[in-house]
Amino acid sequence: MIFGTGSALTWLQCQPCKTYCHPQIGPIFNPSSSTTYKFVPCDAPVCNDLESNTLNVPSCTTLNICSYEATYGDGSYSIGYLNRDTLTFEIGLGTKGLTLAEYICGCRQDSHGLFGKSTKFVGMACNKHSMFSQLSSKYGMSMFSYYLPTSTSIGTFTIGPSPSKAYVFILMITNPRDPSLYFLRLTGITVDGIPLKVSPLLYKTSTIIDSGTIITRLPIRVYEALQEAFVKNMMSKRYKQAPSYSILDTCLKANGKNMTIPEVSIIFSGGARLKLGADKIVIQVEDDIKCLAFASNGATNGISIVGNRQQETSVAVYDATNSRIGFAARGCN
Repeated sequence: MIFGTGSALTWLQCQPCKTYCHPQIGPIFNPSSSTTYKFVPCDAPVCNDLESNTLNVPSCTTLNICSYEATYGDGSYSIGYLNRDTLTFEIGLGTKGLTLAEYICGCRQDSHGLFGKSTKFVGMACNKHSMFSQLSSKYGMSMFSYYLPTSTSIGTFTIGPSPSKAYVFILMITNPRDPSLYFLRLTGITVDGIPLKVSPLLYKTSTIIDSGTIITRLPIRVYEALQEAFVKNMMSKRYKQAPSYSILDTCLKANGKNMTIPEVSIIFSGGARLKLGADKIVIQVEDDIKCLAFASNGATNGISIVGNRQQETSVAVYDATNSRIGFAARGCN
């Protein structure tokens, strides 16, 4: 399962997979096996609302079934039918036994992208049709938290009150460009405690946090300053640069040994810091080659995204009532 705080629509792969379904763990859902499953007709209000969920205008089949196309920032997409079904939580802290009748989600028939072997994509944005909003509307829940899994740990996902931890909280801000997203105020970045050599004005851009985006994206000039500081630090340790890998253009040869990586901190309004260890700063792409796990957003002042690589090994809690997001470093083992 993938859950995205930057997306609203929940979908799962469905038979008959008219175009393409990626390999997944477990059987693909068969709508005919559910006695509560039903397609959403094209004239239903929820179909007309789809554009705010997916960033695309819905279409209609010859059988009067509402069809969606959800696109994501990395170029991946999901296409299928909109439906309603009954969703019941059989296990879960704070959610066991909860039921959502007429739950709105997508029945995917085609896709492209890095979805791994996941069976479903759960939308957790602030849009009224996300899972979080549908639960909040019925049960008054205003908080959820997660710990993203790594190659050596198991992830967790909790809807409802989060166990008390030493969270560092960051205030969310509202942005009329898209009120469904979780916006934060980015104010600075440091490498080994030294601020990047850029004007503070360059950080005054919209920044969202998204558990569904892998690599953090930064405005071009901020990214270039981070790239310069990182490379300078690593070259002083006699590491050699390696060719780019996909969107990752700052790569180094590890030479068969553990790399000594400088600490990077992302600073938000109020002075809250997200301190990143080596496993959040670089990503191994080939044997003995590691790349800086950040990329440019391709614009001087485009939207910045705090991706899931930088959130790994931290518990993140979303507190909608108090408009804040908290991080507890290494909250899970």
